[in-house]
Amino acid sequence: MTLLGQTPGTSKLARPVAPNIFRIPTGISNAYFVILSTGDYVLVDAGGTGYGKKILQAALDLFDSATPAAILLTHAHFDHAGGLPELLQYWPEIPIYAHALELPYLNSTVRYPPGDATVGGAMAEMSRFLDTARPTPLPVPAQPFPDETTELDMMPGWHLRPSPGHTPGHVSFWNDADRILLAGDAIVTLDSNNPTHLITRRPKISGPPPYATYNWNHARQSARALAELGPLYLCTGHGPEDSGEHLVEDLRRFAAHFPVPKRGRYVRSPARFNREGPTFVPPPVSDYMKYAFLTAAAVLLGAGIYAVARQRRQRKPSL
Repeated sequence: MTLLGQTPGTSKLARPVAPNIFRIPTGISNAYFVILSTGDYVLVDAGGTGYGKKILQAALDLFDSATPAAILLTHAHFDHAGGLPELLQYWPEIPIYAHALELPYLNSTVRYPPGDATVGGAMAEMSRFLDTARPTPLPVPAQPFPDETTELDMMPGWHLRPSPGHTPGHVSFWNDADRILLAGDAIVTLDSNNPTHLITRRPKISGPPPYATYNWNHARQSARALAELGPLYLCTGHGPEDSGEHLVEDLRRFAAHFPVPKRGRYVRSPARFNREGPTFVPPPVSDYMKYAFLTAAAVLLGAGIYAVARQRRQRKPSL
């Protein structure tokens, strides 16, 4: 069922952010509805586990009984693909597409390389309590995108832009007519290193989430290639949308000074992959903050034991 000749409805769960683009916040990440010139629409990314129903309700609000023509993934990380199993309970026959290098984490139980808290920053420290490497096995197999940069048959008017680095098969989507970039996590608008920005959601053009980026040289190259497109609308996997003529220069300036962490597991020695999954994962680096946490915990535990023992001694009656 298509939307040709129909005007989308409204939804409190989704907001228009660019011509024919709606953003659905899904916890720490974003999903997007893209209305096509054919009258169909597609879903780009699917949020984390538990957000399938929110995306479904937004689709019902906006498009009534029309279902997406396809679901396209920028990559298969848990916060972008985790909502898929729930969605597929309601949309079991919709085709799903991802880059061939992302399929092991969707079509089987292969795990990404471990997350890297040693890069530093607020979200990196919080990632200690997240399983950022987990796959999202699907009840139906995802299909691969074409390998080369090309206009997508399932998304007319949009071109596939491979943008690896954050993950091996990360892709972005580019609409040349309206100069819209769906950048996924190759470029985001939320500084995950800054705790204040995480709380206030203050927008700032930033690099991919550092605690789960496996090749920083590729990530830098991808950011520069995307910036050279000169988008007027930027829709990212994390953070609010950005738009306007200023965006062209802002992105080029950002890409020219792309921030790479000073230290971290994948900074000097990236992970390597093939179509079956990781083929090389560098060894961990010294985790000073982990030792600091353990030391602080030991000090607090010792202080607590001492306080309890002292209190008991003071309560003990004298003979």
